[in-house]
Amino acid sequence: MFRIILMLLVVSTSLLALEAQIFHQWIRSNPGGGGAFSTIGAGPAAPNGGSQIIAGSDLSGAYFSWDGGQSWGVYGSLQGLTNTHVSGIGFHPTDADVFFLGVDGGIYKSSTGGGYFYQVFPDGYITDIQVAPSQPNRVYATYHTYYDSSEELFCVPMMRRKLV
Repeated sequence: MFRIILMLLVVSTSLLALEAQIFHQWIRSNPGGGGAFSTIGAGPAAPNGGSQIIAGSDLSGAYFSWDGGQSWGVYGSLQGLTNTHVSGIGFHPTDADVFFLGVDGGIYKSSTGGGYFYQVFPDGYITDIQVAPSQPNRVYATYHTYYDSSEELFCVPMMRRKLV
């Protein structure tokens, strides 16, 4: 009798697991790619009314979504990024087409919604970028002089330089 109950319990548990696999499948919604994601940010509303999201990758540039994460694309070397280890993101407070990507070799700016990037600051490992909300022509960033995970001093203030 004990064996029959145990057998029924095993069969019913197996059927429940099978049902869970059939009816509750996960759907991948991330952009894919390799490496780790080191930073993420959400910018102002896009011209189409969508929500702008950018996730920086340590290997393949930055992944972006202009529809709140429903679909994804990539900003990389085809858009002018010569260094694709993205570690900082900064958004213009009102213009969704203008944003900055910090890499381990400076800062890149796009004023075309990611269509093309050009380098505006050539030095350092950039870890954070903020655009002043009341003065969007003022951009602040933190950086290392170079990337070294054992470096004790993590953030060194950037010298004043016009980026916009």
